[in-house]
Amino acid sequence: MHTRKFRLLAVFLVAVLGLRAAAAEPLAVVVMTYNIQHGSGMDRKIDLERTAGVIRQAKADLVAVQEVDVKTRRVGGVDEATKLGELTGLHVVFGKAMDFSGGQYGVAILSRWPIVESRTVALPFIDKETEPRALLIARIKPEGRPEMIFACTHVEFANAAIQLRQTEVILKELAKEPAPRQFLAGDFNAEPASPAIELLKKSFTSDTDDRVATHPADNPKIKIDWIFHRAAERVKAGESRVIEENAASDHRPVVVEYQIAG
Repeated sequence: MHTRKFRLLAVFLVAVLGLRAAAAEPLAVVVMTYNIQHGSGMDRKIDLERTAGVIRQAKADLVAVQEVDVKTRRVGGVDEATKLGELTGLHVVFGKAMDFSGGQYGVAILSRWPIVESRTVALPFIDKETEPRALLIARIKPEGRPEMIFACTHVEFANAAIQLRQTEVILKELAKEPAPRQFLAGDFNAEPASPAIELLKKSFTSDTDDRVATHPADNPKIKIDWIFHRAAERVKAGESRVIEENAASDHRPVVVEYQIAG
């Protein structure tokens, strides 16, 4: 009887230790940022299936998507955020930057894991001079893992002072988030030497190559699409790349592979 109990206890301990060991393995996370130009490619054809195909092929787990239309006239009333979620099989949340063309226009986040909560922050702009912009912040919860923060934004391009002010607000808002594992991605409309990017790099680590251009897609000349993470011992950036996709949008998508411990 004692021998049988001992064997059962041994089996139980092995199972528990095995589960702990599995949980301790780093979580691989593929992060992408993609300005999709409302699904309109360099050929001016709106093809959201083509857009989704780029995301699926990259096997991205977290995607920051910019220039998303929701039920606007120019996309025939399609809710592009919801449709992208359906086409990729990912969870989705939309953040409105402004009302536009009978619908809404803004940014979206796609996630392989449940989105526990999200909030949209309106960024400062000058009425009738600059376009309204937004920061979308999502709390992501992989099963059996700590929560992480994933943020997507699309920053001003024509006014450097507003661009910098928007960046300051982005940093202020992310500083309010308790999760130490934070990722920030998007179209910042800012090149490596700009004040906005230099400011971001004081709080976040850039995980993409400053020398690799992302826009325009058919002949990239400038780097304005970025992926960052907040410095943390448990987050390690691996391979980063700009996908050589020159037709589906006017931007090329950017991907970074991470390993997250714990």
